Amino acid sequence: MVPTDATVQAETASFNRAQLRSGFDAWLEAEMKIVLSEQAEESFSLETDAKVDELREDLPRFRRAEEDEMLKEVPNKSTRGCEMNNRCESMRLSNKLGVSPPIRLAAVKKGNFDFKVCLLCLRNMASAQLLRLRMDRTGMVRESCLQTHANYVNVHGEYRKIDCLAVRHDRWEGIALPIVQHRDSGYQPKTMPSTETLEGKQVPGQRYWCQKRGYPFPETEIIAPKAPSSPSSSTSSSSTSSSSTSSSSTSSSSSSFLLQAPQTSVSS
Repeated sequence: MVPTDATVQAETASFNRAQLRSGFDAWLEAEMKIVLSEQAEESFSLETDAKVDELREDLPRFRRAEEDEMLKEVPNKSTRGCEMNNRCESMRLSNKLGVSPPIRLAAVKKGNFDFKVCLLCLRNMASAQLLRLRMDRTGMVRESCLQTHANYVNVHGEYRKIDCLAVRHDRWEGIALPIVQHRDSGYQPKTMPSTETLEGKQVPGQRYWCQKRGYPFPETEIIAPKAPSSPSSSTSSSSTSSSSTSSSSTSSSSSSFLLQAPQTSVSS
């Protein structure tokens, strides 16, 4: 009995569907599973990996004061503007917050490092790539680094460690040193006070992205010791401290899961 064309097409489609899993060819998917399982079995230690030590020496480190200068607007005619143009994170954030005209930032350059894009774009690239890797459940970046620079954390006048991307000590994810996690709530558009020239003309103040509220200083978490008080006041203060502890634990548990991974003891 000779099958009809419709029967052949139906059987062919059924056979093809059986060979496909998750959008990949069955043979290709089996090979990928073997590769992933072999890489998952490889032991990794952040403290003894030579590649991490080399990256820590090569990565440029930015002080908070330096980055505050990078967050100041540059003129539209400037040749040092971010090369992302309309796709720049500063442009996107300006449009989201209704800032008109959008704040244009300069490309980051320090020493021999010329990144061609602004600080917001650098932070966004590191945060977005790490998020994509974790969402794909791969968590594997074998020979590359996701960050372009590093920041100082838990140091006076710098950033808090909780506001930075997590550095895993048990798995290499492309993050060797703390770098500030990019989020829209970390920036506020502000304008410096206007100045007056010798001729009496008013010069508008420079616009910039303020990050004091979105990324607090680490010293704001330090609680000054209180003087001894009466038992009644100590009871009320203990209840207040317990409520504040519970609120702080709730706020920390609601933070981004990017910050929940095990971190190293490296503070700078």
